[in-house]
Amino acid sequence: PEVKDFAVKIAETYRDNSKKVDEIISNYAKGWDFERLVKMDKDILRIAISELIYIKETPMKVAVDEAVELAKKYSTDDSATFVNGILAKVIVDNGLE
Repeated sequence: PEVKDFAVKIAETYRDNSKKVDEIISNYAKGWDFERLVKMDKDILRIAISELIYIKETPMKVAVDEAVELAKKYSTDDSATFVNGILAKVIVDNGLE
């Protein structure tokens, strides 16, 4: 039940802040057309950014590590590096260190 509740919380948080979260991804994915980003990468970033900026329950390192592992497992060969780079910029620019 706890995992399900937290997953629902992430989904609701993203739903409520989707425009801002997608804007963050778009702003940090310099040189990439948001619409052409790998869907899995966008979804992983949406989850991680929602956790980092809005929920703030998950430790920063855990949220990033989980996102990178999801990218390694479910996306392209370059996705883990891409996701890690975007999240690192989000963390620094939002004072989440």
